[in-house]
Amino acid sequence: MELQFEDDENKIRTITLTGRLDTAGVAQVEVRFNALMGPKTKNVILNMTCVEFLSSMGIRMLVTAARTCHRHHGKLVILSPQALVAEALETASLTDVIPIAASVAEAE
Repeated sequence: MELQFEDDENKIRTITLTGRLDTAGVAQVEVRFNALMGPKTKNVILNMTCVEFLSSMGIRMLVTAARTCHRHHGKLVILSPQALVAEALETASLTDVIPIAASVAEAE
């Protein structure tokens, strides 16, 4: 699992994950991911275009991130998940808590 991030001029942080967000993947990125969700980070676009698989551990990490953004009066939006990942998000009813956007413009 790889993690990259960038901040834009509108103070929106985009975090891009690549790989499998399973137990091993979460172990690789969770500490850094949580650090990127610090108190100065309010709005986050989570680009999951290149995430191939999402396990319950990955779902837990996303729920924690959404709660952190909410506490900072911001929001977390998932960008373009693959079909299998989108299905896992819908099955877990996460789409009620974390919106999914098809484009960056829609996510902002």
